[in-house]
Amino acid sequence: MKRKHQIKRLRIKRSPKYSDSGHIIADTIERITDGVRDYFYCALDHQFKFGLALNYKSKTSRNMVDFYQKFKSVYPLTVKDWQTDNGGENLGEFEDRLIEDKIPHFFSYPRCPKINAVIERFNRTIQEDFVDQNLDVIDDKPEFNRRLGEYIIWYNTQKPHQTLGLKSPINYLIENNPMSNKSVTSTKI
Repeated sequence: MKRKHQIKRLRIKRSPKYSDSGHIIADTIERITDGVRDYFYCALDHQFKFGLALNYKSKTSRNMVDFYQKFKSVYPLTVKDWQTDNGGENLGEFEDRLIEDKIPHFFSYPRCPKINAVIERFNRTIQEDFVDQNLDVIDDKPEFNRRLGEYIIWYNTQKPHQTLGLKSPINYLIENNPMSNKSVTSTKI
């Protein structure tokens, strides 16, 4: 059988050290509660720790495209590149969307979680600080998603991050970029 011509994947060999924003790392968490699977799509800016996590019923490329579009709509800067693991949700329609948007897509090597250490820590934070604390409403999806939204807003606007000098991601962004205090938009100085 002939294989279709495959595009060579851009690989990350070790955990990157970025000095600027716009480098996004994404991952998916699978959570089984009472026999019901939930998938949490998570993305985080490597430098200033702005994150987003959303709950989906299935792990598909179409859901990843939806998550990517929602991330771009709330992310205050420009996405420069996108790093993921080798999951099936990161291929197909999602990869086509990144090509269409001219955003490089980097993959980590299989069985190398240290390459994605930053997003793995964010995943742990989401699981321990939010999901485990809200198991009483995990079956009530509208209420669960409302609480998840409130938690993400708190995470990005109020939670102090040690790597940011005990500032929230938005406060760090405002102090280190020409941003307005009323909204996170670029202003000319």
